Amino acid sequence: MNVSDEATKSFWMKDTELPSAPQLEQDVRCDVAVVGAGMAGVSIAYELALAGQSVVLVDRGRLLG
Repeated sequence: MNVSDEATKSFWMKDTELPSAPQLEQDVRCDVAVVGAGMAGVSIAYELALAGQSVVLVDRGRLLG
């Protein structure tokens, strides 16, 4: 499935501007690195941050994209 194709986007993706973040340009230290910024990755990164962990969320594309 190509998520950039309008035909495959869910209704909320069509109507919502997705957040973006700068490209990583240096080493970063953290307690937990979450790879993948889909719904599961964003959710677990959020929960870990709420629990006091230092979290870095990385993905090759856009968050929730």
